[in-house]
Amino acid sequence: MDDRALRNLLERLRAGEASVDEAIAALGPAAGDPAGLGVRIRSLEAAAEQAEKMAGLGRLAAGIVHELANPLTAVTMYADALLEKWTLARGDEADLEKLRAVRDAGQRIQRLTRDLTAYARPGGGAAEPVDLAPLLEQAVRMCAPALREAGATVARALAPVPPVLGTRAALAQVAVNLIANAAQALPGSGTIRLGLAAAEGRVILTVADDGAGMAPEVRARCFEPFFTTRPGKGIGLGLATARGIVERHRGAISVESAPGRGTTVTVSLPIAQPRESTA
Repeated sequence: MDDRALRNLLERLRAGEASVDEAIAALGPAAGDPAGLGVRIRSLEAAAEQAEKMAGLGRLAAGIVHELANPLTAVTMYADALLEKWTLARGDEADLEKLRAVRDAGQRIQRLTRDLTAYARPGGGAAEPVDLAPLLEQAVRMCAPALREAGATVARALAPVPPVLGTRAALAQVAVNLIANAAQALPGSGTIRLGLAAAEGRVILTVADDGAGMAPEVRARCFEPFFTTRPGKGIGLGLATARGIVERHRGAISVESAPGRGTTVTVSLPIAQPRESTA
């Protein structure tokens, strides 16, 4: 049975016209593999339920961002303006710190709403050949505040690699999320190592840190949405969002980590073929 027929069956299941077990019993003998058919049906049902949840989350995120966008922009802009004014006037240091706290809190909420929206409603856009080396440099610049706060040094081992086919903004978000996560993992200072290499028709991107590393039970859950071991630093969508984007680009992402040994995130993306070039 092909997936289209299974989707029709799924609709019957969801409408209450048949149970999963009844469908397996009815169609299993014809398919020749009742157990395998059952797994596929349940997989499609789970995917449909997840899609419904994500659609609801997307509507919620869109509403949150819409309601918060204007006031947050005002908060951060006015805080920046007052900071500049007070810095030039050499105002009271305690007041300056309060203004910085207001600005940083506004920026944090903006980042959280963007992450939530990106996870629930991944952006589209036309695919094009993307050079990852300059994209990584852009991500480092965007993460400059987080890197300064972490006392992080960025080391690069960027071999010349072919472009990958993808959406530039989405891939930039992957790089930003991975670099920001690495910065948060550092205990006050340390090194983040960025790597690029090509192998077997794919580009390999690595982001490694020499932080505390993750215990096996934490590493096993690190891609789960909303899972975080750093309350107050984020809502646990950085790696989940990165994985979703990478997989939509026909790529793969993995994490190697152990306590005391830091963490390395590896992203593998297919090289853009000449026939796919938009040039």
